[in-house]
Amino acid sequence: MNLIFLDHNGISSVSRIAIQDFYKAEVFSNECNSVVKYTNQYNNKANEYAFVKHNDTLINDVSYFHYEIKSIKSIKYQKRKKIQSAHIIIDKNSQDFRPLLYNPLFYNLYSKTPILPNGLFKIIYYTNLKGEITFKQELLNVVKIDKYLTIPEECDYTKSPK
Repeated sequence: MNLIFLDHNGISSVSRIAIQDFYKAEVFSNECNSVVKYTNQYNNKANEYAFVKHNDTLINDVSYFHYEIKSIKSIKYQKRKKIQSAHIIIDKNSQDFRPLLYNPLFYNLYSKTPILPNGLFKIIYYTNLKGEITFKQELLNVVKIDKYLTIPEECDYTKSPK
């Protein structure tokens, strides 16, 4: 499996591990060759998007929050650039979890406008300008685990220039 750790403010790490080792290990020690300085290239793009709160979504008689991340650029621009909207369906019963924003654009927008409620993302789907779903990701299960990631001091590029 691939382990991808991302800190939007400085470093990221990509490494491979056997899935059985993932479940056995409690601490993951990264080597410097798997750690890179992370540059968030979408800082200015967040100004081109906005959160839209929709009415709650009902799935199997359970109510979920529904938010959309939508471009505020002109329709002509959106068509030319093939910009899609992201819909986020959030579990109301998991408010111990802060939003998991792995997409740098989503992270930047949330940093500027933190209106998303706490909760696990039950479903994320993208729609094109015609309203057609082009991608869908659904959370099937949650397993509580305690895992730790260590990065050697000499690889922490937020502290040293590399």
